[in-house]
Amino acid sequence: DAETVLNKLIGGINSQITGFNSMFGTSIPTIPLADLPTIPSGDVGVAAAIGLTNLDSDTQAYLASDDSLTTSGALTLTATNDSDAQTTADGATTDGGAATGVGAAVAINVADVDNTAYLGGSPQIDATTVTVEALMNYDVSDDPDGVHTFGATATSGAGATGVGVAGAFALNDADATSEALIQSGGAVTLVGTPDVFLTSASESSHTATAEPELAGGDVGVGAAFALNIATNDTRVAIEDTASLSGADDLT
Repeated sequence: DAETVLNKLIGGINSQITGFNSMFGTSIPTIPLADLPTIPSGDVGVAAAIGLTNLDSDTQAYLASDDSLTTSGALTLTATNDSDAQTTADGATTDGGAATGVGAAVAINVADVDNTAYLGGSPQIDATTVTVEALMNYDVSDDPDGVHTFGATATSGAGATGVGVAGAFALNDADATSEALIQSGGAVTLVGTPDVFLTSASESSHTATAEPELAGGDVGVGAAFALNIATNDTRVAIEDTASLSGADDLT
């Protein structure tokens, strides 16, 4: 019957989720089994779609040295990042002539983005200004557009003459971090009392959409679950056990 078919699909999807968690160290929840009303016997049309994306993006700009560095101008360390990850799963039964139609779709989007600029080690720096910045990557043509874009969309459809059953699950779990630092353990000495600028910026967009679509038939059963977990952190710091000496203004 349709419940058995749908639960077999869910079981297969849960196996994929378990494997994904094991491979990437994530904690994506599995989908509970369906408990459907009694459905009349007959032909069953089944469609299922699974989409999985795992993005790990790490950008760094740093100076980690124990040497002396002299420049006649400014010293600037700039890290830029604009990472996008979007997953789409579209599972729909296209044969509306079956007595029962079952459609299932699962879209899972996991992203971990780190953008870091830092000074480390024990350098002696002679420069007019010192800038450490972690910024969004932006171009006037909007490519890149300066916004991390993350999303998961699951659409399931069931067309049948009798009963349509559709289930959709979308998970978007994205973490974006931007940091400008004097790194822990660093001892940075400046010559000539330059101004120091630490700047961090991050902008992100997060969406999760689950849509069951039913067409025709006498009975329609639809279920949708969308989970959007968004973290967007920016930080500037002289970290614990780090030191910065010889600066005029610190911004």
